[in-house]
Amino acid sequence: MSAGAWRVCSHTADEPDIALSVAGTGECLVFLHGLGSTRESWSDQIEFFANRYCAIAWDARGYGDSGDVAGERNFAVDFASDLARILDRLGVQRAHLVGLSMGGIIAQCFYHQHPDRVATLTLADTFESFPTLGEAAVAGFLKARLQPLIEGATPADLAPGAVNALLAPGANPQARARLLNTLSTLRSDPYQRTLLAMAHQHALGPLSAIRAPTLVLTGELDRLAPVAIAQAIAAGIAGSQLSILPGIGHLTNLEDPAAFNDTLTQFLNRHAGLADTLSVNTLASRPSVRPL
Repeated sequence: MSAGAWRVCSHTADEPDIALSVAGTGECLVFLHGLGSTRESWSDQIEFFANRYCAIAWDARGYGDSGDVAGERNFAVDFASDLARILDRLGVQRAHLVGLSMGGIIAQCFYHQHPDRVATLTLADTFESFPTLGEAAVAGFLKARLQPLIEGATPADLAPGAVNALLAPGANPQARARLLNTLSTLRSDPYQRTLLAMAHQHALGPLSAIRAPTLVLTGELDRLAPVAIAQAIAAGIAGSQLSILPGIGHLTNLEDPAAFNDTLTQFLNRHAGLADTLSVNTLASRPSVRPL
């Protein structure tokens, strides 16, 4: 099933338009991309899960076809608020959330602010927060990712090196090509502001406060968020499930869509009926939601 492209329109200057890919009818299942991705990175998941869910992937503010607002970025104030606004405009109270890397941090911020709106939580290749990695790790991350951009490099200049760092050495050529294209077309200014915000965003609450059914998923060869980090997150969330996908790196959904989809399917099957239902066919009737 092919996804349709929609825009959740802004009402104020502080609310950028947010672009969505939406397909299917069923419980609402929302995918949140990572720092160097867009909603396109979830295309395999949108097509697969649209058979049983209303599957949604966004372009976070400043990414892809979404708008942006100038100024410093804050995950809790900006991204989590955008997510709440989207669900409100779609008429959804509770949704399944799937966040990868940066998207996982956004999902945690949203949960700590709106725990009653999260049916299940899937945290893929992510962190409790970047500051928990320690000052040296944060400084090294900013030096590698942000400093070259400040000095005049473009996202396209840095894309080949980022591909090698994010994907496993044996990642398939298609995954490499897709990631290279996405990284090369990022908008430099919002990317820099988002990168800086992620590096300094502290967790809004302890892992022990998360009560929603949670899947912690990671790639065996993830070098950015190693397995030990996923194990610590899973240990901190009571009753959570930890799944380690063998032979793949940081972008598990892109490198091995079949394994990712199968793991997520089994998890969601155990928690059916917890999220509100939605149909892509009703979006045209929603105020402030327009075809892209």
